[in-house]
Amino acid sequence: QDPDGQPVKKANVTLIGQSGRQTGPYSAVTDAEGQFAIANVKAGRYIVEIEHAGMVQNGNGRISLSVVQNKNDLVFRVQRAALIIGKITDSDGDPVRNVSVTATRLDSGRPANRYASFGSGTNDLGEFRIPDLRAGKYTVVATPPQGLQAPEPDEKGKAREQVVYVATYYPGTLDKEESLPVDVQAGSETPVDITILSSKSYRVTGEVVGLPSKSLISTILLTSGHDMNSQQRLEEGGRFEFTGLL
Repeated sequence: QDPDGQPVKKANVTLIGQSGRQTGPYSAVTDAEGQFAIANVKAGRYIVEIEHAGMVQNGNGRISLSVVQNKNDLVFRVQRAALIIGKITDSDGDPVRNVSVTATRLDSGRPANRYASFGSGTNDLGEFRIPDLRAGKYTVVATPPQGLQAPEPDEKGKAREQVVYVATYYPGTLDKEESLPVDVQAGSETPVDITILSSKSYRVTGEVVGLPSKSLISTILLTSGHDMNSQQRLEEGGRFEFTGLL
């Protein structure tokens, strides 16, 4: 049923077994009256997942069900999904396309302090849309393609190639700890606009010597304290080059 007590048709209902001894998953689609039936379900404990466009399950989204007899008459209630929309622009107010925008739901009841992430990419107008969200607080970050240059004219009007767009947290910071959570309500549309930041970038080049055999495929990994990992295959002679680094 929806929040008004009306039946929800064409909802996908899935039972996922919590024990390796159970054969699942079992699934069904609700009819015009919101009813469904799943036959031949073995006794045990299951997670119930309900999917329908524009709707999400109540609570934390995972319903634990115990099947102990041949028939279980149950009523599941769903709520209207929330939606985050917005636009990603540069410092001049121009749209930036192909930016990945991710909303991560915060959940103080979990040790990891996060529940799930949902993403979307910007179009040619810099717009994005993240649907089917559960009500709650979210951390929103805009991540441009790696090495996407941010032209910044110098005194002669020429763009400096070493400046690139960088991941920017709402409302406009490079530091996740300084970001502000976005509060979304069930059935609501929450606007979130971000001006993506830029930073000077760097190159790391070099070569690896003493490789045991030319026939081996060797890779090199570069990591940093900013949750950044970059990996590439070594070129002939063991040469490597990482570009667009912060």
